[in-house]
Amino acid sequence: MSWSGSTESYIPMFDITGERIRGVGILSAMQNANRIILPLSDVRISASIAGQVASVVITQTFQNPYSEHLEATYTFPLPGGAAVSDFEMKVGNRIIRGKVQERSEARRQYQ
Repeated sequence: MSWSGSTESYIPMFDITGERIRGVGILSAMQNANRIILPLSDVRISASIAGQVASVVITQTFQNPYSEHLEATYTFPLPGGAAVSDFEMKVGNRIIRGKVQERSEARRQYQ
């Protein structure tokens, strides 16, 4: 997958070895006061383009190699001008649909 525009709009992400990741979402959690990155095991991307608008669906599968349940944070590096319109997460057989909100409102409700 590639984006047009400045790469300066990316949020820098790093894998477990410290290598910089571009264009891939990560799932991180806190475990014993350490931030851990959960392993990404699969990525599927589909896109449709109509005029100057692209609709892209990215499906990422992460694994939890730990025995305990973790509260995780998903972070995706969006380029400038891009927006999230829908978010869905599957945990086991349960599907959780996200509600897209302004960042400040989402943070307020989470805390």
